[in-house]
Amino acid sequence: MKSFRKNSILLLLVIPQILAGNILFSPLLRLSVWTMGKLSGKEEYAHILRHPEETGYKNLHTQRNSVYMVLTVTGLILLQVIFICSFEWDSKAFEGMNWFQKLVGSLFQSVNTRQAGEALFDISTFSSPILLLFAIIMYLPSNTSFFPINADKQPLADKNPSSSAMWKNFAVTSPACLAVFTFLACITERKSMSADPLNFNVFSIVFEVISAFGNVGYSLGHSCEKLLKPDANCRAASYGFVGWWTDEGKLLIIFLMVLGRLKKFILKEEKLGCAPRAPLQRLDAARLPTP
Repeated sequence: MKSFRKNSILLLLVIPQILAGNILFSPLLRLSVWTMGKLSGKEEYAHILRHPEETGYKNLHTQRNSVYMVLTVTGLILLQVIFICSFEWDSKAFEGMNWFQKLVGSLFQSVNTRQAGEALFDISTFSSPILLLFAIIMYLPSNTSFFPINADKQPLADKNPSSSAMWKNFAVTSPACLAVFTFLACITERKSMSADPLNFNVFSIVFEVISAFGNVGYSLGHSCEKLLKPDANCRAASYGFVGWWTDEGKLLIIFLMVLGRLKKFILKEEKLGCAPRAPLQRLDAARLPTP
């Protein structure tokens, strides 16, 4: 996308499609059902919106959850735009661009952090705070909400679970998965980390692991200019940082990308702000009778 970084109109047309197809899919789905209900006048649509859990479709959230998700997405995008404009406004990455192109480019880059990883700029030249913010936001799932959600009405779990369900306590969580794969990547790339520490540093590997796990595609790349010992055989390449890894490291990233795509079904789901779905059973039914 670097060749289109000055085509602000095209970028503004692509941004809504990126949002609609990923992080704002659930709120827009609810809006579509509401619109169909208003146009057709059928009561079925209103019933679906009042009881989204009955459809069994997990991407259809309640109205409050949808509003919280929109506010979270907007806040995260604005935070990234502020960081990029604050640290990179007069940098080489924005060279030759006017203020409007810089603003639209920053917005497009911020929207892609949780989607396809399409880059207008060489993000490896960005400041460390921006890269750290990118890494954190890439990890967040698309249904993340930083607002309190009261849709989880499940009754309290039994404090003495049966031994047959004890295996659930050993389920792997997303942070543990990232830690394990980062550790394995450091093992497979240990020789490169020793010979080329400026390119193969721990942060670059962590950034690549999080990007693969989130199926984003961002990469810091590899620069021959950062080599401590100049190598005449080193040539600049258009592929990402993983292209310079060993075969074992590449297979590790491939497996991690598949695991990241299926993490909702394989890994233990965390509830650190992610919008939960309301179950059919009400909490009132689990309360003890008052004396």
